[in-house]
Amino acid sequence: MINERPAAVVDFGTGFVKAGFAGDTLPRVVLPNCVGRARSKVPPDLFAATNANSGVFIGDQALSKRAAGVVLNYPLQHGIVQDWDDVEAIWSHLFGVELGIDSHQCPVLCTEAPLNPRRNREQLATLLFEAFGVPAFFIVVQAVLALYATGRTTGVVLDLGDGVTHVVPVYEGYCLPHAVQRLNLAGRELTDFTAKLLNHECGLLMQHRPSAVREIAREVKEQHCYVAADWDAERNRFSREPDTFSRRYTLPDGQELSFGELAFTVPECLFQPALLGLEAPGINMLLYEAVQKCDLDLRRSLYGNIVLSGGTSLFRGLPERLQRELERQIPARVKTKITAATDRKFAVFQGGSVLASLDTFDHMWISRAEYDEFGPQIVHRKCL
Repeated sequence: MINERPAAVVDFGTGFVKAGFAGDTLPRVVLPNCVGRARSKVPPDLFAATNANSGVFIGDQALSKRAAGVVLNYPLQHGIVQDWDDVEAIWSHLFGVELGIDSHQCPVLCTEAPLNPRRNREQLATLLFEAFGVPAFFIVVQAVLALYATGRTTGVVLDLGDGVTHVVPVYEGYCLPHAVQRLNLAGRELTDFTAKLLNHECGLLMQHRPSAVREIAREVKEQHCYVAADWDAERNRFSREPDTFSRRYTLPDGQELSFGELAFTVPECLFQPALLGLEAPGINMLLYEAVQKCDLDLRRSLYGNIVLSGGTSLFRGLPERLQRELERQIPARVKTKITAATDRKFAVFQGGSVLASLDTFDHMWISRAEYDEFGPQIVHRKCL
């Protein structure tokens, strides 16, 4: 073995970092993927009990101080790293505080978005080997791990996260990059749309700080929104019986928000991005196009093994609506099967935990010796 210590498994997503160790069923850490830095005029006593020396705050700590002069930065946009300094700060916090490990003693399996730029893959290897001295490293496409979590090695994954949506066909454990479909619409955009509609219906933005509005909108989205089986029929029913759609959300100050159409309009954006002003196909068409780009002999297996992953896939009614839309698009003789596990929010982490636990995985790690010999380009040879 590379190391007797269980490997760290880190799903480094746009919205959240989910981390734990090989063999864990669920992540031990779920950390908002953001970094906060103090403005120069922030009162020094604000940070007395936290990270006062550096003025840098990670995850929940940063979010809790945003109303008091901390500027937030999200280092990943739509699944791709944009700010490596902040990524390094998050890794440092993850190793030293959240997981409480010596990075020099712990192999690391990390995830990446499909079609991650080659330069970014190399930069991550350099960061972990050079800055943190890990003994071994491996990187895997998130969708491949989500498929592993269901016990499959062939299928098509619809990964609906916080920052980006991907449809990824996988054959015998390998991503098929030529068929990958991407949509820059995911949980974050739906939260913003929820906030916009709440402001329209309830005047929410006029009464609360923007940071509070975002949190309220996220909770409304997660607690009350659902995918309509037929959006046009749902709208018609709403116009006839609006009172039957009335929903309420209680604010921390006791005030109640009342809304109706919002609940089924927000998730509909996944099927009709035009509702957000985007000229892009919906998730059902993306899935269809991804499979159609694969070899004819593979298509039946892919349609029969559709796996949902990511927190944005948790909307009630989404699997059923997707099934219905696909059945309209493909021949009746081709059967579709959608797997939507209840804990699919953590499917990527779970797949990584399983993979890193396998004895057969030992020879796949990139060791420090291999990195020293071949440089960061080794990731393209060993992490396909």
